[in-house]
Amino acid sequence: MKKITLIFLLIVAAASFASYRSNNNLKIILTNLTAKTDIKPGTSEYSINFLNILPVGSARFLPETEETYSGKKILKLQAEAESIRLISPIFKAKAVIESLIDPKSGNPYIFKQKIEISGRPNSIKEVEYDQKNNVMKIAGSSRSTLANTQDALSAIYNLRRMDFDNVKNFEMNINTNQKNYILTGSVAPGEVKLGNKVYRLAILRAEIKRRDKNPYHKSIVSMVLLKDAKNLPLLIKVFSSGALINVKLTDIK
Repeated sequence: MKKITLIFLLIVAAASFASYRSNNNLKIILTNLTAKTDIKPGTSEYSINFLNILPVGSARFLPETEETYSGKKILKLQAEAESIRLISPIFKAKAVIESLIDPKSGNPYIFKQKIEISGRPNSIKEVEYDQKNNVMKIAGSSRSTLANTQDALSAIYNLRRMDFDNVKNFEMNINTNQKNYILTGSVAPGEVKLGNKVYRLAILRAEIKRRDKNPYHKSIVSMVLLKDAKNLPLLIKVFSSGALINVKLTDIK
């Protein structure tokens, strides 16, 4: 019995190590990606892994589209995420988020979020930003914001627009839930070589925390972006509330 238990633990340890390596090694991630598709504009698909090991969900970022909002030309950003089928009998969830932004400034006008969790009422949020007067409206109430306040999608969009050959540090104001947060970070160059091709990287390390310095609302974020693919996110890691989430690019369609 002890021998069977030991063998089982060794198998679990080996599988966990292999999963961790597959989810964190940039060369493996790029090799698997380029074997499946060309790196091109399109819908980018990601695997969401808990503790860098356990696959728990998938996410998709759709290409931005040009639309009209209140007589103005805007860009619509969209993303969605959902739990994988394997864990659906235990926990089934889906999130859809949308941001309408000014194509020149990159600042949002509207942020929408819908979260569905089995056994619970749907959670729907809509935020309206008045960037001129530094005010946001949510659930019928108005809140003061800071200049150029971003939502989650517009923040990623603006990071992707940065020239990381020249930008080494960055800062953004973020608010989607009544409290003002600040995102601060630094950038370092990197590269991965596959055969004769070299992929240039921007490696971002950032911290998100409340402006009121509340120590219980802080997240650590790291991102690896493909410079020559318009700073396409290749790997994202978020450590928040004691949990580590790994998000890796798996396909482009």
